[in-house]
Amino acid sequence: MRILFVADIFGQTGKRMASIYIPTIVEKNNIDLVIANGENIAGGFGLTDNLVRKLHNYGVDVVTTGNHVWERKEFVTQIHNHENVLRPFNYPTTTPGKGSTIVESRRRALVGGFNMQVRTTVAPNEWPFRRGRRAI
Repeated sequence: MRILFVADIFGQTGKRMASIYIPTIVEKNNIDLVIANGENIAGGFGLTDNLVRKLHNYGVDVVTTGNHVWERKEFVTQIHNHENVLRPFNYPTTTPGKGSTIVESRRRALVGGFNMQVRTTVAPNEWPFRRGRRAI
């Protein structure tokens, strides 16, 4: 199985590059599944419904996120609408969204995945709406 993982797609430039290169790489290399981190695609911080749709149109099957996904207040209430957008799995279970999924690859294989946030360079994984984060 060929999996393409695209690290942090950041802002307008990242979105433009993703729109060009993801479809090209998928086709040229016969990629089965694309996973991309999209938590900073919305102007450098956050994610929106529209941007999730764009990422899927580019060929992204699973969108991973991290602590910046909560920067767009409107998306906090919409994340549950996106089956393949993953917030960190190691956040409290009461956090909106989900941290794992099972998807079907382009060759019809089922692939399970989960998204974890490390604790090395970011605050400990706690309820994300605390300590200076925007209120919902």
